[in-house]
Amino acid sequence: EVVWWETPVMDRSNRSWVLTELYRRVLGACRALGIRYLVVHEPFFDLATSRPTISATFNRSQDQLLAVEEFDSTIIFSLAGPDPVVEAPPTLRPVAVSSFVATASHRNTLLDRAFDDDLDTSWQSGHEQTGTEWIELRLDRRRNLGLVRFDMADGALDGYPRGLVIESSDNGETFRSLYEGDVVTQLVQGRVQHVGRTPIKIILPENDTTTLRIRQTGQTSDWAWSIHELSVWER
Repeated sequence: EVVWWETPVMDRSNRSWVLTELYRRVLGACRALGIRYLVVHEPFFDLATSRPTISATFNRSQDQLLAVEEFDSTIIFSLAGPDPVVEAPPTLRPVAVSSFVATASHRNTLLDRAFDDDLDTSWQSGHEQTGTEWIELRLDRRRNLGLVRFDMADGALDGYPRGLVIESSDNGETFRSLYEGDVVTQLVQGRVQHVGRTPIKIILPENDTTTLRIRQTGQTSDWAWSIHELSVWER
């Protein structure tokens, strides 16, 4: 299911590479949950067309695998243990919505839906993800932010960001990166660990922030970037 949520924009020349990266992300998400084995059954998975991509994925994922065994129409993957977990500090405090001004690259007038404490409403970029979307928070003072959290409604997970960059500035002009990558692992963890909502939690290193910029850097063929609730937490 996670793989097909992706549905990235691709052409014939890069399709295999994109799928390989998606499968690698799924491996990492499974390992983070403590899953030890993945079993692929041919009747439920088109191995005839996907086997080359699967082979390439696992050739590039030796650090995530202990063994691969094939039994007729079944492939069993033994996964390595999870990477060390970076936990959010237990003393984080939510930053009040009144403490910042939020703006967005797209549909700015609807951005308040991401801060209304109502999971039935959401902000959406309004078109498929192109890698040009951003949200910026201008804080009332310098703060050491420890966590950015996107809450998704369980029935609307296809709107998660395919790529994410979170940047910090202490003067509103020069920025440094606090996070860059995909959020598949965080999405799967939130889906498994919570009921009724799926949070995507991004832990941030120490910083001194007056302006926080959140950029969506991936692409999709269909789905917009959507956020049902967005919150930031400080140390």
